[in-house]
Amino acid sequence: MKTLYKKNCILLSCFAALMGCATHHARVVETNAVESYRNRTSTSQFTVAAETYRSASEARSVLGSDVTRKGFLPVQLILANRNADADTEFIVSPSTILLRSNEGSAYSPISGLTMARTIAGTHVHHRSKTAFLNTPVVDVEGGDRGLGVDTPVLDMDLSERGLEFDTILADIRVPIPFIPTRHDRNQRYEKMRDDFETKEMRYELHIGPGQQKAKFVYFQVSEPNEFQGMLQIEVLNKKTGQSEIMKIPVGV
Repeated sequence: MKTLYKKNCILLSCFAALMGCATHHARVVETNAVESYRNRTSTSQFTVAAETYRSASEARSVLGSDVTRKGFLPVQLILANRNADADTEFIVSPSTILLRSNEGSAYSPISGLTMARTIAGTHVHHRSKTAFLNTPVVDVEGGDRGLGVDTPVLDMDLSERGLEFDTILADIRVPIPFIPTRHDRNQRYEKMRDDFETKEMRYELHIGPGQQKAKFVYFQVSEPNEFQGMLQIEVLNKKTGQSEIMKIPVGV
């Protein structure tokens, strides 16, 4: 019985450590000159490059969370207007962007709001703090558990629960793991949503003469870390009114 409670203590304390990390930290994403990206395509006046984040570590490096585990594929678009003519402006709309897999499936961008709701909802535990008050856990050594978690401790006599222990373990200390409140969960979701939407191409993007801009588009696919296909983008020349479809390989 003593060994069982030691194991319970370790498991719930580790769980508390993980839950204590229920926050979101926005990442700054650096961009380089569009010519430095391998996956790019160009016309005589305009260049588009695509940087795909297919693995868990790659996704965390730019979005602070492993969004790939729920099937999301973040793609950063770097768009450059190489025309010096003051009247030449190009427009890219997220509604004209399409991702096609090598198997023939087609995906339209999903919103950062949808992605944040999905990720925040699956990473946050919704049980209340009181649920753990009814789960006694033996703190054999007491003091600092080396987990970096501020865990309150409650003295409790387990004999009142009808459990049989020897006299040494009759009075034990029960750690109560920190569980994020609803406010904590909402705050994490709001930070995540704001970060995802700030990076996202939510509206038409206007790229003026000599300008380079970068925005993310998000897709939900079956296997992000194995995805291979083609990104299709419609680029409109505002001056001439003509548009051109540009295609960039993804996942190669």
